[in-house]
Amino acid sequence: MAALRLLATEEQTLVVDWLYAPGWAAAINGDPVAVFPSTPAGLLALEAPAGEFDLQLSLSTTIAQSVASALSGIGSAAAVLTLLFWSRLTTERAQRRLSSAGQGLWLLIFAAIGIAVFLLKALALDVADTPIRRSQFGDPRDVNALANFGNRIDLLAVEAPAEAFAGPTLTFKLY
Repeated sequence: MAALRLLATEEQTLVVDWLYAPGWAAAINGDPVAVFPSTPAGLLALEAPAGEFDLQLSLSTTIAQSVASALSGIGSAAAVLTLLFWSRLTTERAQRRLSSAGQGLWLLIFAAIGIAVFLLKALALDVADTPIRRSQFGDPRDVNALANFGNRIDLLAVEAPAEAFAGPTLTFKLY
């Protein structure tokens, strides 16, 4: 959860420089307020009152994300159980054709492929600057996070305007 204390001279729409997604929640002085995507960029937005107030932003898991995680867990468990009980699931004729050494060889081949895919991911894909993973803000491991949203999103820095603020809109970037 991120907490901010703000002072506004009039009611206004606050737009946070984060992409809106289901699961975002906001509270002003402890009271929930509606969040919505801004137009046209689709950033996180909310209506803020005039005066001094405390704003809390949090990101929670949606029902769809929970269901997807549960299905992934069930699929992983089914795959592990299938591997553990493979010899019992195959027919006797298939078991006669495969010696115990042959079954061990297939298990070794599958393990080697799994390790190779993991190493490719860890050593090549996770460090490459691709559209999926960009390093435009530097290595996040080198910066202490100021806030954390459920161990999924870290607030790394706040960029305030360089000039003195004068006007109805104050824009600052959160990384």
